[in-house]
Amino acid sequence: MKKLFAFILLFVSCSALANWYITKSDASKQCSVTSVSTVKPKSGTFDTYTTNTTFKNALNSILGACTIAEKVTVPPPVVVPPPVVVPPPVVTPPISLNYLAPPPSALQCAEQGKICHIPLAITAKVWFGTSHTHWVTKNGMKGDFTCDGDTLGNTYPNDYRRCFWIDENKLVATLDPKGQNLMPTYNAALIPAPNVGEGVLKIRAATIPPSRRDNPNAGGEFRIGCDFAKMAPDDPIVFPGVPGASHLHTFFGNVSADAYSTNDTLRAAGNSTCAGGIANRSGYWIPTLINMTTGAPVKPIDTVTYYKSQGWRDAENMTAPPKGLRMIAGNAKPLSIADANGYMFCQDRRYVNQAPDYGVVWQGNHLESCGGSDQRLRLSVSFPTCWDGKNLDSPDHKSHMAHYCKDECEDASGNVVATPNGCPASHPIAIPGVTINADFADLDPNAKYRLSSDNYDPNLPGGYSLHGDWMNGWDEAIMQRIIDNCMKKHMDCGGPNLGDGQELFGFYND
Repeated sequence: MKKLFAFILLFVSCSALANWYITKSDASKQCSVTSVSTVKPKSGTFDTYTTNTTFKNALNSILGACTIAEKVTVPPPVVVPPPVVVPPPVVTPPISLNYLAPPPSALQCAEQGKICHIPLAITAKVWFGTSHTHWVTKNGMKGDFTCDGDTLGNTYPNDYRRCFWIDENKLVATLDPKGQNLMPTYNAALIPAPNVGEGVLKIRAATIPPSRRDNPNAGGEFRIGCDFAKMAPDDPIVFPGVPGASHLHTFFGNVSADAYSTNDTLRAAGNSTCAGGIANRSGYWIPTLINMTTGAPVKPIDTVTYYKSQGWRDAENMTAPPKGLRMIAGNAKPLSIADANGYMFCQDRRYVNQAPDYGVVWQGNHLESCGGSDQRLRLSVSFPTCWDGKNLDSPDHKSHMAHYCKDECEDASGNVVATPNGCPASHPIAIPGVTINADFADLDPNAKYRLSSDNYDPNLPGGYSLHGDWMNGWDEAIMQRIIDNCMKKHMDCGGPNLGDGQELFGFYND
């Protein structure tokens, strides 16, 4: 009885399954039904189902001949695309906080509240701010506009701000060598013979007393002449201990300066080409001037190096350069014209005393034609005057120094204030400002000249890479006399009066 009941239950269940399948098959028109118990597939027939085994066999045959995919129409899944994400428009703010002072090649166009005029057809980048802190910049400026916070966006609380501008074309990286060596070649056989210098201290009674500066707010100054020492592809600051690793340099001062020099070795030994002999064994060097027509390296007729205070603040609070100090000024690897930090000019000696130009034919940060018997070329590199008080050098040979900021210095909290010596809180020690001036005469006005470090397109003007290096080798007691008698007393000691009745003598005395 139990077996009969189970068989009936199984038969009913299987019949229901078969009817479900047959119904689906009819709907798909893949199989036809001849009776409730007979299924006719695509080909062949099956007998009437009388047993469970027979039913299963028939159903399996049906499943083999008519697959579910063929019998059941399943609608494709609905694909919902992800929402389209529309990025916000890229808006380049026309005004950006910069904090960096404009480059030396930028021109001042107005003080705060005045009208700044950009020459016709020039699109300029403009700096608005104070001294060496808290600047903002704005690109795309043209024509006339008011130099103020409303126009340029600098709301920093300071009463005295200025506008500087530079042609945006000069910001393009036209000086990038892109991995190439584009430095000028030169004829090594034409390198001038080195100078032997002086090996004694040359000091005597002063022939002319120093003069007090006319402006009571001005600082003091001292200048010293130095003859050419030698040329060599060495740089003891950038490539210490590696002779021949640098571009060709022109050296002044200590004739022993080479790739192995340190401040201690310079001070301890070596003749000097400067006035005063071994009173000043400092090392000075700049890239060599090359005549591209002849390939000849050109030596200067002289150099005059100024040691100056910038104003009364640093003059009265100045210290001597620390023993061991070394530094670099200028930019040996500019990528754009605006990056060039050197200064040079051509002067006609016949008109040096005639206003308004005093014989200056041209001036700027690159070389132009300057030659003949009457014209002189001067290359000038100025060094920062504020020391951080800790480091005698830095990885870039510049960061341990900063520029004089007068009464617009940044204190430890970032406020613009007047500091006691005109130096920022980050570099609180004022030392004399060093400026190297190298003079060249009898140049060929029709020849092209480049500097040995000019690693950029040779079709462009030379000179953009002008820079200078300085290693302190002064007799400390003599330098302190210069500080006390010339700088702190606001005296123009000329070259090279010590301000106390004595002077250094030798090469190039005023």
